[in-house]
Amino acid sequence: MELVSRPPPKRGFHHDLHVRYNETDQMGIVYHANYIIWFNEARDRFMGSLGISIPELERTGLTFPVTEVTCRYLAPARYGDVVRVWVEPVFSPVARLEIRYRVTKPKSSQLLCTGTTVNVILDANGKMLIKLPAIMQRFADRFEAVKHAQAQRD
Repeated sequence: MELVSRPPPKRGFHHDLHVRYNETDQMGIVYHANYIIWFNEARDRFMGSLGISIPELERTGLTFPVTEVTCRYLAPARYGDVVRVWVEPVFSPVARLEIRYRVTKPKSSQLLCTGTTVNVILDANGKMLIKLPAIMQRFADRFEAVKHAQAQRD
């Protein structure tokens, strides 16, 4: 389990969003399910930043069903806020994609929530793969190269 007190990352991939009125409840607080939608949007943007397109992956016959989602709410976001969704993939040699998220208010660095999504990888016949496919390994390699380049700049 991730420590809540850990500060937001100083580098890495993030996606900023403006909280829209339709994402809030009657109290003006972001409805809980919208954080999961933000996780997915940030994940897709992250993969796109590495040149990976989910529709292109699906055309190869791979699918990525979600098997787990967690979200721990720590402070509310409200209509009009800008929120930053930090994305941190966790790669392993098995055929799954785990991504950790941290949602913050960028002006104050206040941590609003933490979460994860886990997707398994299925082939064109719906059979779960055991090993990370080559196309996904390239994704992991690209991420590691970007992470290394950021560390070199720091």
